[in-house]
Amino acid sequence: MNLMLKTVEKFSRRHRYDINSSKSSCIRVYPKSPDPSPDFILEGTRIPLDTSTTHLGVYRDTKGKVNTKDKIELGRRTSYSLMGAGFNGKNGLKQYVKARLWFTFVVPLMLYAL
Repeated sequence: MNLMLKTVEKFSRRHRYDINSSKSSCIRVYPKSPDPSPDFILEGTRIPLDTSTTHLGVYRDTKGKVNTKDKIELGRRTSYSLMGAGFNGKNGLKQYVKARLWFTFVVPLMLYAL
């Protein structure tokens, strides 16, 4: 894991973007032993070990349990955000364009990490 963090640091310096280490957290999925893991350091700052975190809008915890209600809510919010682009009713976009938007944006967000 530390090797991966070093690679991320090097890549971010090369491509000139910053990774906010205060917004980063690490979870152990299915921990097999109660021993604490080694310290993970990103750009000189220790990454805390948490029991749950959110990545790309998806809630994750140490047990790998899926929260179905949150997945459906995320898909619903995505479809509501498309309403301004003509996603609603029979006015606005054509039906095949709406179907394409649905299968491109809404369905993958509901199914991500299931």
